[in-house]
Amino acid sequence: MNKLSLKFSPLALVAAISLSSLSACSTSDRVSAGVGQHDPVASSVSPQSQLMYEIMAAELAGRRGMLGVAAENYLSASQKTSDARVAERATKLAIFGRNWEQAAEAANRWSELAPDDLEARQILAQIHLSQGNVDGATKAFDGLITHAEDTDAGMLTSVSTLLHDTNHRAALSVMKKINALYPDNALAEFGLARLLLSNNEKQPALEAVERSLAMDPDSNDAILLKGQVLSDLGRAHEGFAYIEQRLVDQPDNLFVRLGLARLLVEAGQYDRASGEFEKIARLAPDDANAMFSLGLLALESKRTAAAEHYLERVIELGQYRSDANYYIGRIADNRQEYEKAVAHYEQVEDGENVIDAQIRSAEIYGAIGQLDKGRDRLHRLRMINTDPELRIRLILSEGRMLREATEYEESLAVFEAGLEEYPDHVELLYAHALTAEHLGLDEEFESDLRRVIEIEPENAHALNALGYFLVDRGKRLEQAERYLNKAISLLPDDPAIIDSLGWLQYRKGRYEEAIALLSKAFAKLADPEIAAHLGEVLWVSGDEKSATEIWNKGLAITPDDVVLKGVMERYIQ
Repeated sequence: MNKLSLKFSPLALVAAISLSSLSACSTSDRVSAGVGQHDPVASSVSPQSQLMYEIMAAELAGRRGMLGVAAENYLSASQKTSDARVAERATKLAIFGRNWEQAAEAANRWSELAPDDLEARQILAQIHLSQGNVDGATKAFDGLITHAEDTDAGMLTSVSTLLHDTNHRAALSVMKKINALYPDNALAEFGLARLLLSNNEKQPALEAVERSLAMDPDSNDAILLKGQVLSDLGRAHEGFAYIEQRLVDQPDNLFVRLGLARLLVEAGQYDRASGEFEKIARLAPDDANAMFSLGLLALESKRTAAAEHYLERVIELGQYRSDANYYIGRIADNRQEYEKAVAHYEQVEDGENVIDAQIRSAEIYGAIGQLDKGRDRLHRLRMINTDPELRIRLILSEGRMLREATEYEESLAVFEAGLEEYPDHVELLYAHALTAEHLGLDEEFESDLRRVIEIEPENAHALNALGYFLVDRGKRLEQAERYLNKAISLLPDDPAIIDSLGWLQYRKGRYEEAIALLSKAFAKLADPEIAAHLGEVLWVSGDEKSATEIWNKGLAITPDDVVLKGVMERYIQ
């Protein structure tokens, strides 16, 4: 749901501002106001009326999707009132409209009106970061740290914000400046170490985390980070030994032990990780946090039976029920135990996975032949959600469900309706193209993909799809080659693109080059369609034995693959 439109009443805000403004008027103000009542122009453009007008105009513009106009009106209104909510609204509308200059101005005003509002300072810092404004971001974070409950609380928020920012270089530059402002702060050194590591500066990261530990030797986060940095430096044995040594002094430290287990899983040392799992389970059988973490780590290390056991224990303990049910549902889903999967998905009542669970439940109903039930669930979700990103996801889910059920015309209609609501959305265009291909609508397929490439010239999957389409139809092979060469330059190891290039060589009569490329693709991805292509080229080249072997390998993967079986029927009498 769109956060910008939630729980915000412009009428209530106008009323609140009006009352606060009126109550602030002194008797002399009222007398002065009365003296000027003969001037209709003055009364018609009073500051209060102008403020009310701008807020209502802004909200109306926002509802019509005119975000720039809405933000501009709210920003103007924020200069006429001391109510920080107006500046906050202007900030968030400008961010949603990706008008960063306007957003920065509004966030500055928000911070002025509410100097102790840490969210205002955090958002201002993020806006500056997004634009690579290192000095502006540093100043905003410094303000956040200064106005926080204490320095460490402000530093923790700042470090967390910087770690989650996608502009890693700018974030690191800001962290270095904050570090200089707070030279004796262990959290600042820790944050610097994390950001150095995320920028692949491993040795400086090790030096920074060691400085942090010198100031705060018992920091669990810093202990684990040192182990991780050593591991990333190719000194994994030393890193694990360091953490294990720290655990000798505090064997019941669940946080560090869980961190060690996670690092072991990431390093692929599943047996050692399993040993840590067992120690943690013995130490804290009734600790839902520990059991949930164990469940996720076991899932990551592909120990699904153990993961299920730990997650069921979490449910027994009465905590994290929704999250635990979601992951058990995923385990059952991957095993194709669909009834069990749906039963668990339907117990996901809150948290970040609730929408995923509801969508996947609907998709399962579609997959097992209960299309109406699946579609009904998706429709109900669309009715109660206004967030464009989620609505597009629901449209895609319904259209794909119908396509997989070979209801191609209905699938196409769903995507067409989606494109009316969200014109030129790349994923919708791409999905519409794939369904159009199933209906033999070649012109629509090609038109959709060309539009995708116009919008995203470096969309390797669209380039590959259009290139392969032209090759398979024997049309404009030179143009197809340009698309495919660009696609492979973007994703050099993608087996689908390598397969397309192999098929292109086959169409050009270059069998040896085709076999080399198709063999490479099949080695990377044992896919029945790649098997069909490779087998066909081998057969036409005279190597019928190898062709049959490849086709049989493809059938072993997907016994009912229509494309592969069709190719085999053409050649094997």
